[in-house]
Amino acid sequence: MKRKFLSALLLTTIVFINGCGSSRIPEDMTSPVPETQSEQKEETGSDSANLAETTDETKDMDKVQPEEQTQPEQGESEEVKEFIPTSPDASPAMLWEYDGYVDEAIEYYWRDDFLDTDYDGDGKTDRLLRSYTGDSDYCDYTIEFGNGKKLYVPHAVCTGFPHITGADTDMDGEKEILFTLTYDTSTDPFSFGNVYFYDLDSGVGEYREEELPLGRGNDDARTVMTDISRNDHTVTIKVPDLDFETDYELSDDALSSGWYDFAEPVSERTVCIAEIHNIDGKDTLFCYFEPLMKTGVLIGFELKYTDDGYVMSDPVFDAMPDYEM
Repeated sequence: MKRKFLSALLLTTIVFINGCGSSRIPEDMTSPVPETQSEQKEETGSDSANLAETTDETKDMDKVQPEEQTQPEQGESEEVKEFIPTSPDASPAMLWEYDGYVDEAIEYYWRDDFLDTDYDGDGKTDRLLRSYTGDSDYCDYTIEFGNGKKLYVPHAVCTGFPHITGADTDMDGEKEILFTLTYDTSTDPFSFGNVYFYDLDSGVGEYREEELPLGRGNDDARTVMTDISRNDHTVTIKVPDLDFETDYELSDDALSSGWYDFAEPVSERTVCIAEIHNIDGKDTLFCYFEPLMKTGVLIGFELKYTDDGYVMSDPVFDAMPDYEM
C-alpha cells in the first residue's frame, strides 16, 4: 500500500514538473541542425566552382597582361606592309602623275633605286616623297631622312626622273645631297636637266642650296655659257668659264637638219647630268652639258671645292657619264 502511494506520488511529481516547465533548455535544442549530405555536396561544389572561376580569371589576366605590355605606343603604325616587288610591266612614264612615296611606286621602272636608301650616311633609311596634284606640269619632292630632317625640292618639272646621291665634297664631315632630274624619254635627253645641290647648315640643322658658279635658265635649270661658230662642216666650241676651246666636225645629215645655223652663237647650254666622282681620293661634283644639240656629244667638268667655294675646272670633251639613259 505504501509502495503504491509512493509510486503515485512520484508520478504526480513528474507530471507536475513537466506541466510547469523547466528553466533548463534541452541539449538537443542548442545543437545546430545537421546538414544532409546532398546539401553539403551542393555548397562544396559551389565553393569549388567559385574558386575555379576565380582561378580561371586570374589565368586569363595573366595571359592578357603580356599583350597589353607589347601594344604599340600612340602614333606608331600597327600595320606592317607586305613588300610588293616592282611590276615586270613597269614604265618610266608612270611616275609623271604619281603622288606618294617613290619606293612604293611598283609600276615605276626605276623604283628599285629608292629602296632601302641612306643618303646622309647615318645608318637610317631615307625616303623620297613625290607630291603631284594633277593641275599643272610641276610637282614637289621631299626627302624625308630617317633622323627626322626634311629637304624640300619644290616646283620640279613632272616629266623629269629623280636621282639622289649623298657625298662629302667639302670634307666637313657631313654629306651634301645631290638631287637631279633627267629627261630620258625626250627626243634629245641631253638638252635639258635639273641640278640641285644642298649642304647641311649645322648651325640650324637644315639643308640649304649650295652656291655654284653656274647660270640659271628656264625651269630652274643650271646652265653654262657657250660661244659657238661654224665654218662649213667645222664648228668651233668655246666655253669661257672653263677656258676651253675645241673644233667639232658636223656630218652632212647634221648640217641639212638646220639645227646648226647658229643664229645666236652665244647661248646658255643646260647642265643635263651631275654625278659624284671619286677624284684623287675625294668625292667631287662632276657635271655634263651638250654644247651641240642632238649630237649626244657632251663636255664634262669638275665643280671642285676650294677655300673660295666651288669652282669649274678640268673640262673633258666627249665625256661619258656613269649614268646611262
